[in-house]
Amino acid sequence: MTGGGPITLTLTNSRAIASSYTASATVTASIISSAVGFSVTNTYTQTESGAYTVPALKWGGIIAHPLYDVYGFEVIDPNFNAVVGYGEALRPAGFCYETWAN
Repeated sequence: MTGGGPITLTLTNSRAIASSYTASATVTASIISSAVGFSVTNTYTQTESGAYTVPALKWGGIIAHPLYDVYGFEVIDPNFNAVVGYGEALRPAGFCYETWAN
């Protein structure tokens, strides 16, 4: 959203954002979900608003980017009780707002 100042831009987001995970060793999504406490395969709806006042005689804007909580984990081989890999899971946590004026 953009506009010429002086103006207050208000951006309301309601988006479905997928959680995700990566791992350097083979492990199922259900095991990761159990370990981190949320489903790493679900999509969550996030709703939030942000505002930015564009200064007089300037052109400006506001953009929303998804924000995630990051959970790191180790993959352990239960047969040898040894770490065989690492990974991270991302859970949607809202939005980060980028603003600009020139």
